[in-house]
Amino acid sequence: MSDFIAWTKANPTKGTYGSPAPGSMPHMIVAYIAKLSNLPWTHIPYRGAAPGIQDLLGGQIPAMSASIGDFLQHVKTGKLRVLAVSSGTRNRFAPEIPSYRAQGFPIVMREWYGLFLPSSADASTQRRTAAYVQAALTQPDIVNSMNTVALDVKPSTPDEVSAQLRADSDEWRRLIKIISFNAES
Repeated sequence: MSDFIAWTKANPTKGTYGSPAPGSMPHMIVAYIAKLSNLPWTHIPYRGAAPGIQDLLGGQIPAMSASIGDFLQHVKTGKLRVLAVSSGTRNRFAPEIPSYRAQGFPIVMREWYGLFLPSSADASTQRRTAAYVQAALTQPDIVNSMNTVALDVKPSTPDEVSAQLRADSDEWRRLIKIISFNAES
């Protein structure tokens, strides 16, 4: 990260980065780093990670922020280099890549996915659905399939998901204020 920051300071008109969408976690992480580093990086929003990674591979943009799984095939072939991961520790799918935190940035973020039901779903439906999903997420074929795209599988309960949503909302609210993000950012 320090080399990229130094390069963008030396080449201020080239300080751009892509993300899969405006307001996405990858966008917010780099906007936060830019704020902490006092750099006027320009965000280039894409419609998903794939078009941005294609522009990165083609040299149209110097940097792209997205999920680690989006980059791994290109890292393995030597076409791309990942500078940091947003988890607090190294990612088990790419242990050679240091975290932002290890490089001096106070960032600990991780993307996660959940299954949500309409609020009108009764308690019995919620319990049955949670039980089916938890059982499915312990199946080796599902775990292995998710691992191929660098996703760790961690079954959780509805209460654990609710707690994670609250914690993430608090953290995002704090970051949004720091970077002055709005819908036009």
